[in-house]
Amino acid sequence: MNSADKLKITDTIPFLRRNPGMFFRAGQPNTAELIERVETYIVQGGFELEIQQQGDLIMVRTEQDWMQTGAPVTTLFEGLHPTPDRGLNTDRPEVFVAAFSRAWGSDGDAGSAFSEPDEDVARTLSTMDSKWRRVLVWKAL
Repeated sequence: MNSADKLKITDTIPFLRRNPGMFFRAGQPNTAELIERVETYIVQGGFELEIQQQGDLIMVRTEQDWMQTGAPVTTLFEGLHPTPDRGLNTDRPEVFVAAFSRAWGSDGDAGSAFSEPDEDVARTLSTMDSKWRRVLVWKAL
């Protein structure tokens, strides 16, 4: 492989699910580490956030849209997106939410993205206060 070649994982979510030990300290996905992954990414980007958890439903809200990348929001939930400027072996967190939750949805200035339809996720997103520029909601495994 020469320097122009890039390694590409085409089935990212199945790869993550088969190899959770590569991404979670406990070796298995867990809600606390997933929340921490999302929170760390947002805070390192200089955004303030609010996190709420009610049972298995987790909601992260910010007053700025951290998903504004110039690419469709849906792509953030479909593949690994390295962020070497934030440290060694760091990635955006959205694909991990997609891989390790039962359902998820996100809405904000840059657009929306959703997994399979879920009544709780949809209801939570529909009650979003206008001060929030990005909301991410997911149901823990």
